[in-house]
Amino acid sequence: MIRILVDSTADFSLEELKARNISMVPLNVNFGEESLQDTIELEKDQFYDRLINGTVHPKTSLPAPAAFLEKFEEAQAAGDQLICILLSGGISGTWQSAVNAKEMLEYDGIYVIDSRTTACGIRLLVEYAEKLIAEGLSAPEIAEKLEELKGRVQIFAAVDTLEYL
Repeated sequence: MIRILVDSTADFSLEELKARNISMVPLNVNFGEESLQDTIELEKDQFYDRLINGTVHPKTSLPAPAAFLEKFEEAQAAGDQLICILLSGGISGTWQSAVNAKEMLEYDGIYVIDSRTTACGIRLLVEYAEKLIAEGLSAPEIAEKLEELKGRVQIFAAVDTLEYL
């Protein structure tokens, strides 16, 4: 079976991930000394409430390679192939953390994609991967097509303030 793994910057709720059988590795959101797993321990509405009303500005930290390794070992044990579509390596070490985890495992069924995007851009790539899985493409073919598509995915955003950037 071909499965998909994302990080918590992808634009999916826990309910959507479960319904679509997508695995997720969370980033950490740090409010001072308090560290919470994004999406699991800290939902979007809670994050924005704390951002607006709190006194401590949050920082994020990438998942450790061990978090990815656990998911990779689960896929290997099940005989599944795993397409990992992750936050841009240009803005986070998340992708590199997954690459490091892959190097710890002797298994060719893991495909780690640097999405070069985040949020809805990752969601778009996931939806495309789901379509390709349904069409019966192999994991290497899907990874190749995602590599081709990711260069054409662009996100444009407008912000009210630069205060939180």
